[in-house]
Formats: sequence, C-alpha cells, structure tokens
Amino acid sequence: MSEQLDVGAQVTAIVAELKHLRETCASLMTEKEQLHAKNGMFTNENQRLLGQREGYEKRLAENDEKMLSLIVQVEQREAECDSYTQNLGQLRQENAELKARVESDTQYIWAIETELTRRNAQITKLITILRRKIATSRVAQTALKAAYRILPDLKRKATLAKVLEIAKQVPNKDGIRLEFANSLREAGIAVGRWDQKSAQKPAQTRGKETVDNMDIDDNTEGARTSTVA
Repeated sequence: MSEQLDVGAQVTAIVAELKHLRETCASLMTEKEQLHAKNGMFTNENQRLLGQREGYEKRLAENDEKMLSLIVQVEQREAECDSYTQNLGQLRQENAELKARVESDTQYIWAIETELTRRNAQITKLITILRRKIATSRVAQTALKAAYRILPDLKRKATLAKVLEIAKQVPNKDGIRLEFANSLREAGIAVGRWDQKSAQKPAQTRGKETVDNMDIDDNTEGARTSTVA
C-alpha cells in the first residue's frame, strides 16, 4: 500500500514536472519568437545603417576629391598672387619712373616753351629793327638816286654814280658786322661767331647793280625827290 502511494506521488510529481517543462518550453518558444523578431528588426536596421555608411563613405570620397581639387586651385591661386605681387611691384616702380620722366619732360617742355616765347619776342623785335634799318637804307638810297637825277652837271653825276658803284662793290665789312651785331644786341640775342659769308651775300649780290637799273617805287621816288628838291 505504501509502495502504491510512492508511485502515485512520483507520477504526480512527474506530471507536474512535465507541465512545468511544457510551460517552460512554451515560454522559451515565445521568447525565441520574440528574439527572432528582434533579430529580423536588428538585421533590417543593420542593413539600413550599412546603406547609410556606404552613402557617407561615398560622400566622404567625393568631398576628398573636391578638397584635393580645391587645394590644387588654392596653390595655383597662391602662385598667381605671388606673380601678380611681383608684377605689381615692377609696375609701381615703372610708374614711379614714368612719373619722374613725365615731370622732367614737363619741366623741359616748359623751359623750351619759355625759350621759344623769348625767342619769338626777340625775332619780333629783330624784325622790327631790320624793318626800320631797311626803311632807313631805302630812304638813303632813294635820296641818292634823287640827287643823281636832279644834279645838273654830268660830271657830278658820273662822280656820284662811281661813288655808289664803289660803295656797292667794296662794302665796309667791319661796319656791316658791327651793324649786324648791334641789331642782334638790340633784339636781345646773344652775339657770337657767325658766318661772315652770309653777312656778305647781300652786298655781293647787289654789288653789280648800278644807279640806273635799281628798282625804285615811283611813288616813293617822287616823294623822296620832292623832299630833296
């Protein structure tokens, strides 16, 4: 009887343990399914993260290429800036030299303009002086011709014509040079060495002229003749 009670207790215990094992197995199965679901979720998340990683790595590679390109461009710009800086220094130096040259040329031009103005004034004054001397010479020449024409004596006419001829053929060179120098001084022009031949040309050109073949304006001659008379 006691042995039957022990077997029944054992069976009850075994049944209870089997029930507990089944419950435990069901719980483990539920946990397994949950873990499997979580594993699938983590796998999907991992795949998504891997895709993001690849995208980030691709972007990083593109950014690296851009960075290298920008570095090359920066180096080129730096080299160009150095070249431009050197050129700018040269241009500034050339500009300073050109400014100095322009200033020097301006002063030179101003000095030349001043000298030209002074020379023009001297030439104008010299023209006035020569005009006055030529007019005086013309008056003297016309007076001599008038005197020659109104002299009654042929001998005196011949003497006067001979005097005029000698005066033209043998001019007073020292007197001509002195008159020329005085005219230049009066005009304010510095007197130096000049060509004596050029000073003699007017006298030599007119040396062969005679009293009879000189050109005289009739009105002037008449006025001078009437004055002498």
